[in-house]
Amino acid sequence: MSERRWRFLYSALVIIRVLFAFKGTGYIHPDEIFQNPEIAAGYVWNTTDVFTAWEFDPAFPCRSIVPVFSTTTWVFLLLKFLHPHASALLVFAAERTSFLLLSFVVDYIVAKLRRPGLDRYRTLALLSSSHALLTYQLRPFSNSIELVLLAALLALVNHMRAHCEVVEVKVKTDIDLTATHLGWLSQWNTSAFLFGVILALGVFTRITFVAFAFPCGLAFLALSWKRACRGERPAERKLLSLLAAVLKAALPAAFAFLFTCLLVATTDTLYFHPFKSSSTLWSAPSLISHIFSNFTLTPLNSLRYNLRTENLAQHGLHPRWLHALVNAPMVLGVGNWVLVAKATYSNLRSHWFRNSKVQRGTTSGTKGSTENFMSTVYLLIILSGVGILSLQPHQEPRFLLPLLVPTTLLVSDSLVPQRLGIRARRAFLFLHVAQHAVLAIFLGFLHQGGVIPAISFISDFVSGISPSQDIGSFTVIFWKTFMPPRHLLVPAAVNRVPKIVDLGGSVPSAVAQTIASLFASGARTPTLLVVPSYAVAPLSEALKLTKSLDMRWEKVETFAPHMNMDDLAEALALGAEGFTLQLYRIYTADQ
Repeated sequence: MSERRWRFLYSALVIIRVLFAFKGTGYIHPDEIFQNPEIAAGYVWNTTDVFTAWEFDPAFPCRSIVPVFSTTTWVFLLLKFLHPHASALLVFAAERTSFLLLSFVVDYIVAKLRRPGLDRYRTLALLSSSHALLTYQLRPFSNSIELVLLAALLALVNHMRAHCEVVEVKVKTDIDLTATHLGWLSQWNTSAFLFGVILALGVFTRITFVAFAFPCGLAFLALSWKRACRGERPAERKLLSLLAAVLKAALPAAFAFLFTCLLVATTDTLYFHPFKSSSTLWSAPSLISHIFSNFTLTPLNSLRYNLRTENLAQHGLHPRWLHALVNAPMVLGVGNWVLVAKATYSNLRSHWFRNSKVQRGTTSGTKGSTENFMSTVYLLIILSGVGILSLQPHQEPRFLLPLLVPTTLLVSDSLVPQRLGIRARRAFLFLHVAQHAVLAIFLGFLHQGGVIPAISFISDFVSGISPSQDIGSFTVIFWKTFMPPRHLLVPAAVNRVPKIVDLGGSVPSAVAQTIASLFASGARTPTLLVVPSYAVAPLSEALKLTKSLDMRWEKVETFAPHMNMDDLAEALALGAEGFTLQLYRIYTADQ
């Protein structure tokens, strides 16, 4: 394809991305809600009518609050300023806006890592057509933030590599470096400082960031060594002076890393253990004492938690080959994963061949090394990420989301006639489009797709009730759905947030008993039930067995599409109706 066609395709995919961001109500995993926007909404609207996940328990917090503050909290603060009682849809759009903007930051970084022209637009089109970008990356997952930070690290590594090459050329051509040394040194120190900041933010976002960033750290040290070698004349290259130069080059990164860690840890400490002065005057010594006595390192807590198999068993244990053989092909694409394997083989073969020629004295061993530097970094990130994360027995597909950028960059390099034949390229593109289109629609719209619209409807229902009407015991029961997000109800409800009862995958008899107990307690306010259509019949039978009350149903609304993979056979038995979510009002005969 020509550059013009790739550019047009990328532009079209950007429009599709915006549609997926604001119209894609698919619900991939509860963590997209309860590890970010649910916490942010509780903080911004100062309410306890949200669900606080165990990761944010002040007794043993395993998640830093800084990624939450950096992504959704600021857009919620802006929304609260512009529209204090925003509807559920506005809150939903606000949190999606934040991550949509972050996805464009990733686009910008990837564009900077590519040569202008065909290569750049081909890579951007491949990235934008990935279902991982259209679904996972547009949702408030911590993995989505991890991807952005890894992309930023790659941009810094590439920037430092380019400057090292400029200095190397000037040294080889015997050009005086005095005039440019100060400017170049300033740029290096700035890049190194930012490298340390981003590395620290990544560790506090997810402890798994270490697995992805490790090759970037090695690349940074290699470039620091190269900078030390090229910055001095050959006669002056003594080992001790070189080591001193390397340490000096790495010092800004080390300082920035430690300073950022201290700053984030202090923020976490004050969030999870608020400072309350005993006097009306603010006391700096007492504040410092409070921080030291309650100092919180969330990455350390997360590591301690995840190193215990009994803790991971609560979330599900998986075979250690799952990432490499199932999750990576699923998230990154089967075709992409095949080309990564091919690139791994080619890279190992080329290094072996080059080293063999060096040993025979047929080449200096330096030619072409800079051309493959970034490709080697991409490949090492993929191998390091999959390898280290595979050591953990709890493996979910989204854990590999940060690999989307290095994989796409590596695959884009493979889609050239010199490396892949025309038939192989066509086969790859067909497989790429087919897989990512199906998964984008499934995860973006179908999977648990009725939950968000149902919450939005309930939000409008609550805001439409007269303020004089007492709905203190207003209850909404969710059954056989993912955990319902409470935060979407908070702004519009104005301290009238209904009680949410999440029954998860309970058996019908337990659900019937819960409903009966609500009415037995004398409830005369609205009681709503949100349930997949295929679960209505078994619940109706269970309610008939509850003879203490004459309960009746009234269908209020239907939300489609809605697909629950746990009960796929039951849904298929009802045809199209089986893929809907129903909202019922339940009442007794005397209501």
